[in-house]
Amino acid sequence: MRAAHERPGVAPVAHERAPHADPHAMAGLNTHAIVLESLAGRTGTVADLGCGQGALSIELARRGFDVVCADMSPEHFRMHAVPGIHGYLVDLNGGLPHRDRTFDVVCAVEIIEHLENPRHFLRECRRIVKDDGLVIVTTPNVLSLASRLSFLFRGCLIYFNQGEYERNHHISPLRLTDFSNMFREVGLSLVRIDFNTGKLPIPKVRHWVPLTARAFRNVWLGESLIVWASPARKAGGSHV
Repeated sequence: MRAAHERPGVAPVAHERAPHADPHAMAGLNTHAIVLESLAGRTGTVADLGCGQGALSIELARRGFDVVCADMSPEHFRMHAVPGIHGYLVDLNGGLPHRDRTFDVVCAVEIIEHLENPRHFLRECRRIVKDDGLVIVTTPNVLSLASRLSFLFRGCLIYFNQGEYERNHHISPLRLTDFSNMFREVGLSLVRIDFNTGKLPIPKVRHWVPLTARAFRNVWLGESLIVWASPARKAGGSHV
């Protein structure tokens, strides 16, 4: 039987020893810590989709998970030679090169906003996660006070201005309501929401004064939205 990471037509990435992967380079402050905390007590295989430098993959592997990390930009990878990590180059706008119900957990940290069709991506996440598995997605919180003020005075949501489009290809802003609707459409059920850290709606100052206490991790101040979903069940108990 072919291992979860051995898929035809997908180019593997060599895991050469490299500088330490920065957990905040591709994700906001506290995001990886919250994701990892939510997986305490779990084991098995994880797909880290849009893994960036590989910081989350490294921590998952150190916690005993068998990790498949995928990204379309190999120059971002900063993975140490950690046992249990298998990296592949994949365009996440297309189909994912894995069999149905392969992974116990599917993580997509700060990647869905870069994709052309979020529904197609979530449908693929549902396809490859096991029926008792978990899908975790994070994205910029476009309903924060800072984002609302940005739209009011500049006509664009925070992290979705022209500069973000040109530098980072942010093209798909998503609200919690959008996730609820899409999860229902693709056969997932929303099970938890959180935000990574609070940021004051003051330009420049907001990045220097992060508010990590739980009370500040809300829709008004949170920088990134984090959602957890599990495969939905039909009325009779079978999975969708």
